[in-house]
Amino acid sequence: MIIPIDDKYRISSDTNCWRIEQFKPASKNTEERWTPKTYHTDFKDAKKALTKQLVREIETSTLADALEAVENLSDKLSLALSTIDEGCLSGASKNTEK
Repeated sequence: MIIPIDDKYRISSDTNCWRIEQFKPASKNTEERWTPKTYHTDFKDAKKALTKQLVREIETSTLADALEAVENLSDKLSLALSTIDEGCLSGASKNTEK
């Protein structure tokens, strides 16, 4: 499963884990690609880690700007994850582990 968040990040999964992946544009010697940044055993942990990462990347100079940026981030994540049923994801992850 691949859950796009924005042009820079996405959450992906396989039968073993959830990954936060970051987009790397093409360079002289490489093609564009998504590279794993962190690995998580469940979706909630991946979502939490991505939220923390995105908050750390916010660049503001005032508290008011920071609060507005966090609110915008919350809206962006809610929109990206609106079609995902976390209860279903947790259950699916547990059922596929062996």
